[in-house]
Amino acid sequence: MAIIKKFKSVGVIGRGKWGQKIIKILRYCSSVKYIIGRNTDYKKCSTDIDWVFILTPNKTHYKICKFFLKKGVNVFCEKPLSPNLRQANNLYNLAKKNKVLLYVDDIEIFKNKKIKFFKNNYVRREKKDKGTIYSLIERLFYHDAYLIYNQIKKTKVKIKINSQKNLDFKINFNKKVVNFFYSIKSPNKVHKINNINLLFFKGDPLKKMIIYVLYKLNNYSKNKKRSLFAIKICSLLKKNIIK
Repeated sequence: MAIIKKFKSVGVIGRGKWGQKIIKILRYCSSVKYIIGRNTDYKKCSTDIDWVFILTPNKTHYKICKFFLKKGVNVFCEKPLSPNLRQANNLYNLAKKNKVLLYVDDIEIFKNKKIKFFKNNYVRREKKDKGTIYSLIERLFYHDAYLIYNQIKKTKVKIKINSQKNLDFKINFNKKVVNFFYSIKSPNKVHKINNINLLFFKGDPLKKMIIYVLYKLNNYSKNKKRSLFAIKICSLLKKNIIK
């Protein structure tokens, strides 16, 4: 902690299961001014803080982010920023207008894995979990979407669904293909992109991300591009999946 000369002041909106993990780290590396849950009106919270962390359900992200960005507060938001690409762009424009930073959770980047892509590529995730195949799009695929951003970027993509028993599909682009398979009925936990195992990594990627956001971030352009790409590709996939 010697590298941090002065703690940033933060507020936290949301304190669910994942939120508790983030809150634990924030208590270690920042000055937490308040933590509120669903029964407290966020509009009554102080905006005299350096950052607000929005860790609420997806459907609430847009309105809460909009409120704090208008108040000139830097915002960290859980992914996705919004399931709606238009709303997400509105928030980034609002951040730019008010000269504040806006960052969306991209924790997988902080595992610092060097992933090589080939003509045929494979992404596989397995775990024992609740939810539906449709819900896996924003819960799991979103992360893999921003990890493949540098490969696809603005290239046109074609999505083909192989099976809806599990989330099984492929994306074609630039004469390459990425095959995706997700299952939440497996007793084993798996997360691989080609031969890279993303369940094994050095350090704490969540802590790395939070410290980077609070103390090293000065431009959110890379995070913005990855975030908007992930929202766009998730939306395309949803159109091909039957709820």
